[in-house]
Amino acid sequence: MNKKKIKILHIINSLSIGGAERMLFNIISSSNINEFDISVFSLKAKCESSVEIEKLGIPVLYFNVLKKQNFIFRFLKILLEIVKLKPDLVQTWLYQSNLIGGIATKIVSSSKIVWSLHSTLLKSNVTKKSTKIIVRLSSMLSKYIPDKIICCSNSSYSDHKKIGFDTNKMIVIPNGINLSEFNYSNSKKSFLLNKLNIDDDKVKVIGMVGRYHKMKRHDIFFHAAKIISDEHPFLHFLICGNRINSTNDELMAEIKIFEINSKIHLLDNYYDMSELYSSLNLLVVTSSFGEAFPLTICEAMACKIPVISTDVGDCAQIIGDMDMVVPINDPILLAEKIEKVIYLDKKNISKIGEKNRIRIKRLFEIKDISKRYENQYQKLLNIN
Repeated sequence: MNKKKIKILHIINSLSIGGAERMLFNIISSSNINEFDISVFSLKAKCESSVEIEKLGIPVLYFNVLKKQNFIFRFLKILLEIVKLKPDLVQTWLYQSNLIGGIATKIVSSSKIVWSLHSTLLKSNVTKKSTKIIVRLSSMLSKYIPDKIICCSNSSYSDHKKIGFDTNKMIVIPNGINLSEFNYSNSKKSFLLNKLNIDDDKVKVIGMVGRYHKMKRHDIFFHAAKIISDEHPFLHFLICGNRINSTNDELMAEIKIFEINSKIHLLDNYYDMSELYSSLNLLVVTSSFGEAFPLTICEAMACKIPVISTDVGDCAQIIGDMDMVVPINDPILLAEKIEKVIYLDKKNISKIGEKNRIRIKRLFEIKDISKRYENQYQKLLNIN
């Protein structure tokens, strides 16, 4: 007789490109299909990157509930679909999904509810009023709605503890990546650099990965790039992420200020990340707030690429080497650190790369991380 599968429903804001979205994909793709029956609800409409999860054969429903028009009708549709699905456990991802998905599940189901927190607290002067209200309301309701709250980093746990989230329910499970997906490839490196007309025998390439947002501080990256490129003309800079393209007037104005147009390559949303990382001599993270656990650091390290990051969220803990960490909002110190790394000889660069991959394999491999999620599900459902 076949063992009954555990029905897991994941509810997320959208399936666009982002850290939490990527982590959901990583968890689902590494789940035990003999034990778990998985479905996904997206609160937003279908988008280009939605197809990744659909390709796994996972049923996905799109509600577009975050639009103000017809909110009540769309919310009622979510209630109906939860009733039809009868999940054993619902995991929600990000603030809006925690609140909307959690309340919806509580209304119509006795399913266990797991919230996910994937950020540190945003700065008040750049956070939307609606987001502030959602976070404050979530803090109050954390005592009543979720059975468990999974934080993706120690910094996320600490920040949410400060504003009153229920610590009796909070645990930390870090993000993880599929190491088979992220490997250094010399052929991939050559392919991308040839496409960009970059001679990799003469040029060193520094990269930044992240959507265009104030928290990412692209201006700090450009400032540091200006400082070092004035002295080192052999440097080029690749940046990718949502809205990283020439149609973004704000981004283009920042690049113009620092007069590095000829050295910057804008790749928008780039889909072969292993190819991108393989093309780099160094990855730089310049975020100044909001980050909890950037997957891009793990991905680059898995590809044996050196990473320099600002000391934000759990970045320093991921890298595990304070020599590769700089204070936030300091382009001069960042430029100095970049300069030191790009002048290391091949032996030392190789040593850093090997150490990086070993660290990611030991601490953040998705098979191990996924198992920790599954263990939490089983505990909540009283399954041995």
